[in-house]
Amino acid sequence: MNIKKMSRFNVVNYLFLFLFGLSAIYPFIYILGISLMTDQDYLKQGIALFPRHVTLDSYRQIFWNGNVFDSYKSTLIITFGGTAINLVLTILCAYFLSKTKVKGYKLFINMIIFTMYFQGGLIPSYMLMRNLGLVDSYLSVMLTGGISTYNMLVLRSFFLNIPDSLEEAAIIDGASAPYVLFKVVLPLSLPAIATIGLFYAVGHWNAYFTPMIYLNSRDKWPMQVILREILFESTESLRSGEGDQMAESNIGPQLKMAMVIVTIVPIALLYPFLQKYFVKGVLIGAVKA
Repeated sequence: MNIKKMSRFNVVNYLFLFLFGLSAIYPFIYILGISLMTDQDYLKQGIALFPRHVTLDSYRQIFWNGNVFDSYKSTLIITFGGTAINLVLTILCAYFLSKTKVKGYKLFINMIIFTMYFQGGLIPSYMLMRNLGLVDSYLSVMLTGGISTYNMLVLRSFFLNIPDSLEEAAIIDGASAPYVLFKVVLPLSLPAIATIGLFYAVGHWNAYFTPMIYLNSRDKWPMQVILREILFESTESLRSGEGDQMAESNIGPQLKMAMVIVTIVPIALLYPFLQKYFVKGVLIGAVKA
C-alpha cells in the first residue's frame, strides 16, 4: 500500500516537474520558432511554435553586419576580464569583512551597506574614468561597478560559515594570511564563488548602456550595442519605405527574436557547467548573515 502511494506521489511529482520545466522552456521555443519563420508564414500563421517553412534571413541580416564578430570579441574580453576583476575585489572585501573582530568593523560594514541605497550616479563615475584616462578603453567598462554590495555580502556570509578552527590550524602551522585565503578558504568556497561569478558574467554579457557611455570607438562596442544598432537601422529602413512594403515586410519581429537567440545562447551554454555550484552556493551562502 505504501509503495502504491509512493508511486502515485512520484507520478504526480514528475508530472508537476515536467509541466514546470515545459513552462520554462516554452518561451525559448516560441522565440526560436518566430526567428525562423518567413514573412508569409508570419502573416498567415501568426504565432506558431513550429514554422512551416524555415528561413535564416533574420540571422543572415545579423551576421552580414561585419561588426558582429568584432563585437563578440569585445563582449568576451569585457565579460571575462570584468568578471575576473569583480571576483578579485569581491573576494578580498568579503574576506576582510568576515573578520568581525577587526577594529572599525561596524564602520566599514555600514559604509559599504550605505552604497546599496545611495550611489554617486553617472556623472561622477564618468568624470572619474575621464580623469583616470580610461574613457574609450575596456577597463572603463570592467571597473564600473567593480563590486556588487549584494554579491559581496553573500560571499561574506559564506566565509562566515567556514569554521575558524581551519584557519587557526593553518596559522599555527606557519601559514600567512594570503596563504590561508588562497589555499584554505577559497577551495572551500568554490560554490559561492562560481555563483557570484555567474552573476557578474551575465551582467557584463548583457550590459549595453555602460559601453555606450564609455566606449567611443566602434570596433570596441560589445555585442549588445551592435545588435541594438542593427535593430534601429532595420526599424528606420521600414519606416522610410513605402506603405505597401511596410505592410508586406515583417522582418522586425523575426529580427528581434533572432537577436534574443544570438544573445542568450552563448551565455546559456555556460550555465550547465556551473549548475551544481550555483544551487549549492545560493543555499549555503544564505544560511548565515
